[in-house]
Amino acid sequence: MTSFVPKKLLCDNGVLDAFTDGRLLTREQDTVTITHEVLLKAWPRLRGWIDEDRAGHLVRQRLEDDAAGWDTAHRDPALLYRGVRLEAIQTVTSGTTAVAQDFRAASIRQATRTRRRRWADRASVRTHPHRGHRRG
Repeated sequence: MTSFVPKKLLCDNGVLDAFTDGRLLTREQDTVTITHEVLLKAWPRLRGWIDEDRAGHLVRQRLEDDAAGWDTAHRDPALLYRGVRLEAIQTVTSGTTAVAQDFRAASIRQATRTRRRRWADRASVRTHPHRGHRRG
């Protein structure tokens, strides 16, 4: 069984030592791997941490891939995130490359500009209700 250990657990070397000595975890250089499934069954919170970390990793990986494509396409604004994808990366603030950080910031700026433009358009319609209507 291979499942990577979340950073929350890595903060406590005593826990790592005890679990490694008990052969529940294996350490190799900078990687800690769960080697016994009983650990996940007996510790539901650990399972939750792993699931959260895995979901976050997938979001970061997709962000990195899409940011690289955006950079390759000369930072084409049409490739920036909006909607659900933009919401998914709102909490990704570390652990990404400079290009991914630029991509995230550009996506947020574009969404902000779009939102402001819509608000301005709505305000214009409210203050000028006949704008855009032809008189006959």
